[in-house]
Amino acid sequence: MLTSLLKWSFVRHRYLFIAFTMVQTVFALAIVYGLTLMMGSLTTSQAEQLSAGVWQLGLVAVGCTIAPQLLSESISEGLLEYQRNLPVPRICLLIADFIIWIAVSIPGVVAGFVASTMKFGLIQMATSNLVMMLLLCALGNLSSGYMLAIWLPCGGVTVVGQLIMLATMLFAPILYPSDKLPSIILTIHDWMPFVPMHRMLTDAAFPGSNISHSIDLFVVFAWCLTGVAGCLAGLSKRR
Repeated sequence: MLTSLLKWSFVRHRYLFIAFTMVQTVFALAIVYGLTLMMGSLTTSQAEQLSAGVWQLGLVAVGCTIAPQLLSESISEGLLEYQRNLPVPRICLLIADFIIWIAVSIPGVVAGFVASTMKFGLIQMATSNLVMMLLLCALGNLSSGYMLAIWLPCGGVTVVGQLIMLATMLFAPILYPSDKLPSIILTIHDWMPFVPMHRMLTDAAFPGSNISHSIDLFVVFAWCLTGVAGCLAGLSKRR
């Protein structure tokens, strides 16, 4: 059952692998090489945070912007309604799509890894802990993005997705130090998923950074569960 859904999802999204690999590679290079031109010389800590920020922004772009927009198009075309009527568990529909989107995200993570290594000469620890953190962050972004796509109208999904991307790039301490923002903004980010994800990725890739908070894992898990629950509730609602 799940295998058939995976094949179907892959056939629907197979063109994304080549296109998104190119886009994510350019995106990673633009941040690592372009943004640092404006930031000047970076300390080791700042370089580590920016390196992890490239991965996080790539996952946000896929999970909260691109995937929800394509799902919204599927809803408009009636494809999701057809899938809802198939004799398969709702959770299997999500799992199949999430696996494909995580696979689509991998080239962007690799591109960010290579670009930051070449630029900063950092030794990034590709450990099992980092892989688990990347999977958890990808799941959190995808579940939140899918929940928005299922519950919001098509136009609203595009607007909210773009707002999330802009907010995480410009108004979250992901690509720059947290002391640049007011304390109230930092408090809000502590309870949103994106900055805790970034701190967890930084600590997993660079064990000596020690910037994550004790509550970060709880916050990310809570958003993951909320997103998945919201998706399942939306898929189960009567039309």
